[in-house]
Amino acid sequence: MQDVIKINQEDNVAVALRPIAKGETLDIAGTPVTTLEEIPQGHKVAVKPIAQGGNVIKYGFRIGVAKEDIKVGQWVHVHNIKTALGDLLTYEYEPTNPSVTETEHAYFDGFRRTDGKVGVRNEIWIIPTVGCVNNIATAMAKAANVHVKGSVEEVIAFPHPYGCSQMGDDQEHTRTILADLVNHPNAGGVLVLGLGCENSNIGELKRYIGDYDENRVKFLVCQECEDEMEAGEALLEELIDYATRSGAPLEVLENLQEIEDEGDVYESIEDIWPDYPSKDDFLWNDDEY
Repeated sequence: MQDVIKINQEDNVAVALRPIAKGETLDIAGTPVTTLEEIPQGHKVAVKPIAQGGNVIKYGFRIGVAKEDIKVGQWVHVHNIKTALGDLLTYEYEPTNPSVTETEHAYFDGFRRTDGKVGVRNEIWIIPTVGCVNNIATAMAKAANVHVKGSVEEVIAFPHPYGCSQMGDDQEHTRTILADLVNHPNAGGVLVLGLGCENSNIGELKRYIGDYDENRVKFLVCQECEDEMEAGEALLEELIDYATRSGAPLEVLENLQEIEDEGDVYESIEDIWPDYPSKDDFLWNDDEY
C-alpha cells in the first residue's frame, strides 16, 4: 500500500495515507524522507525544507505560508502554517468619471417588437402551460412549419414536464419561466397552449405575463376546442402573417398601416419602403462576374 500521496512535482508536502510513526523512512517520489514526528492519517508531512514565510504547496497550489522554518519530515498543520490571506482591509470607493467621446450610433439587423424590445430572431413559439399538451404542441409546430414565410425562420414548440401538481416556489418558478418565454423578443409570435385543468392554466399564467400585444400572443385551451389541431393551425397562420410584417422596419409598418387605413393597395416594395436596397446599393460588378 502506498504510504503518502504527492501529486505535483512542485509540492513541498505530501499527504499521509496511513498513520505514520516518528522515525519511519518513506520513499516519496524516489526521495527518502524520515519523519521527525508522528504524522496522522490524512495530514501533511514536509518533503522539502520550507523557510518561515515560504509557501506551502499541496497538489500544485499554495495552501498557506509557513509560520516558522519547517524541516523535511516534520508534521505540517495549523500549528506551523497559516493562511496566505491578509488581514481585513479597509476600502474606500472613489469612482472616476472619465470623459467619453461620443461615437456614431451602431445598428444591427434585428426585429423591433411593439413593447420596445428587439430580437435577433423572428420565430413563432408554442409554449405549453403543462406537460400534458407537449405532444400536441410538437405536432402543431411540425404542421405549421410548412406555412413559414418571409422573415419568419421557424415554428418551435417548447415541451416541458411541469405546470401541474406543483406547489410553492417550484410552481412560481415554472410560471415565471413560461411567462419570460412568452415575453422574449426572439419570438415574433407566441401561441400559449393549455389543457384547461392544470394548476398553471392560461388564466393564471396571464397574471405573470402582464401586458401583451394581442396580435403577437394567442391563447388556446385544448379542452375548449372540438379540434385543437385545426384551431391551433389557424392561430399559428395568423401569428406567422403578423410576425412576417412585424419583422419589417418601423417605416414599412407605418406605411402599411396607412395604406390599409385608406383602403389602398401597394404595387411595389418601393411604395411602402422608399429606401429599399437596390442593385446599386450592393458591391457587385456585373463586368467581373
